[in-house]
Amino acid sequence: MNEKPQKYHFGFAVILFFVSINCLFFKHTYFSKIYIFFYFLTKKNQKKIKKKMFVVGLDLSLRSSGCAIFNMQEQIWFLFSFAANPTQVGAYKVSENVFVTIAPKVPLPKDATPIERYIHVQQHLVAELCTRIAPEHRGANTYVVIEDYCAKSNQRRSGIRQHETGGNIKCAMHQAGFTNLNLVLNNTWKAGTVQKGNATKIDTVHFITETGPQVDLLKLFCLDEASLKRVKGVVQVPTPIQDLADASAICLYAFYVQTDSVRKPKRKPKVIVAQCPEVEAELRRRLELKKRLKRDAALLPWINTETKQKKRRVNQKKVQCQAQTQTRVESVCCLAQDA
Repeated sequence: MNEKPQKYHFGFAVILFFVSINCLFFKHTYFSKIYIFFYFLTKKNQKKIKKKMFVVGLDLSLRSSGCAIFNMQEQIWFLFSFAANPTQVGAYKVSENVFVTIAPKVPLPKDATPIERYIHVQQHLVAELCTRIAPEHRGANTYVVIEDYCAKSNQRRSGIRQHETGGNIKCAMHQAGFTNLNLVLNNTWKAGTVQKGNATKIDTVHFITETGPQVDLLKLFCLDEASLKRVKGVVQVPTPIQDLADASAICLYAFYVQTDSVRKPKRKPKVIVAQCPEVEAELRRRLELKKRLKRDAALLPWINTETKQKKRRVNQKKVQCQAQTQTRVESVCCLAQDA
């Protein structure tokens, strides 16, 4: 991630100068090919230099939003979120290139109206962005990625609050000059960074500890993984740790998009795991049967036509039998009337 463009344009210029002279005076096809090769090589190198100056990742929610800003030229990270209790409020200098800011807690629904809560989140978040990024770099030089909404059907009220919060912040950011706003799905940025589309919160925390800002967020807030609660075997990461981790991973995904280095998740091979030989044999039998059905898929249309023809014949026989019985009944009725 600490890649810096190598400064060897002067050497390319000298080579291009001599090659162009050869092409003009001698008109050799060999030299013209070399000239074209170095021309496109320098063009590609210039494209690498013209990258964005800032990438921003946002994980928006009304209770606790997260923001991560990465200065690509100076290699500095700025992480921002909202406190879960008053003791967490403050600014932390984790290292020479990582700074963490925790804003005051978002008021609870019983203490403030929804509008007041929206204003609290918007003012602190947009103020952090405007402080870290100068006005001349907020347009095309800043690439902002926001996590798209994924509220479940049983969380209708919280989903509406999340939509309203996101729309409010997007409007405020656009008014402040941040026009390059992009949405990304939850499983997309997880697959592109953690390489697991269904990664949990603790997986993202471990990933941020090793890559990106390389911050141990649990240690920063005096916590340990062993002390965290578990619900159905899943570790519950508290706020603002989970928001800082998600925002950092989204920001890292934006960096990968800008540098054309998005990671592709590794596909695990199918492995048959069994507790006893009988179960393993049954699983292998089912797998072979599945392969055989796929192999014989080309015969399915003919099989379907044969079954349709059989059903048609049976229906025709039923209709004939019904007609015969009806004629017999009519003939018996006629004989009875004559008698």
